Amino acid sequence: MANGPPTPPPTTETEIQDQARVIAEIPPTATTPLLPASAQPDAFQAAFPVIVDLASQSNFQGLIQVAENANLQSDADTNRRLTRLLVLGPLVLAYLIVDDLPPARFALTQLSEDISSTPLSHSLFELLASTWDRKHANVYLRARELNNLVQQPSFFDEQLGSVLTALVTIFVEAFRRRTVILLATSYASLPAPLAAMYLGMKQDELLTGMSRYHNRGQV
Repeated sequence: MANGPPTPPPTTETEIQDQARVIAEIPPTATTPLLPASAQPDAFQAAFPVIVDLASQSNFQGLIQVAENANLQSDADTNRRLTRLLVLGPLVLAYLIVDDLPPARFALTQLSEDISSTPLSHSLFELLASTWDRKHANVYLRARELNNLVQQPSFFDEQLGSVLTALVTIFVEAFRRRTVILLATSYASLPAPLAAMYLGMKQDELLTGMSRYHNRGQV
């Protein structure tokens, strides 16, 4: 990855819609550092190109099915490999996007100690925990932290990092959209600072942001 500060997640409707197309344009890595050159691709590596394609189509249920099938095809040895993260990261984020949290939690709690101790697994768990508890301000913070992690030049797989960046953006928009609907049905009015906290926006962004959801008939 190129050096420089991480790119913040897009927030406009056009940018959000572009994320699936961005995934489709991600070039595959020629080689992977996760296994010796002589090794055959494992179930996770074999599933990853399909996962990328499904993510580019915003087919998150299909992505979940492929990722879970890869988990079923793995064994004790492959479950300890870093290649499991090729499936785990997109799987957890897809569950978060569709707001199905229990299986995301199950996927993270079934990891071997070697994999659960990685920075990516830790960051995914922190994002899931904040989403589970509906700690809105923390959700946006954890999403930014995950976004920053996968954009680091030292991140172990560039293509995975690009896919996760796009999926994080889609999740944040989906979470924000669900929050807008919840607020609209729960409150007749809401102070601007509190609304900004719930939506992860600055106060001067609220009017534009709420207008966007209103135009889409979500409030």
